[in-house]
Amino acid sequence: MQKSFKKKTKGSILVLTLVTVNCLLLLSLYLIKKIEIINFYNSNNTSALLKENNFHKQKEFVLSRFNSYLLSNITIINEKGFEAYFSEFNNNPIVSYDKATIKFDKVKKQFFIEIHVDYSYLKSYFTVEVVDSKLKYTLLS
Repeated sequence: MQKSFKKKTKGSILVLTLVTVNCLLLLSLYLIKKIEIINFYNSNNTSALLKENNFHKQKEFVLSRFNSYLLSNITIINEKGFEAYFSEFNNNPIVSYDKATIKFDKVKKQFFIEIHVDYSYLKSYFTVEVVDSKLKYTLLS
């Protein structure tokens, strides 16, 4: 008896090789795309984290100037009283830095910080108390 074997054609090995190469190319392209997405995310995340927040910078500087002002005039402020001394300013800036100012609101009897950065505006209220010759700040909004 004779066994029947099919002969493999020469093209079947070539087709198998092409399919394997295509699969490897698709896998490598997929991995390259994933790496690019991760790098893009990391660069955007880093730039967002390193971005300087102008509101906080302005607020910090104007509060430090206000603290220096209070400490240098603490004896006069204690003699006149907090409200009497600062009501003389009549919503005029007590201290200012760049685009940030601190004013006193006579009606609410609170200080407020106004900050103008670009086209944005921030207003936050706070109070100041003298406790054992130390200043105590309380942020309200």
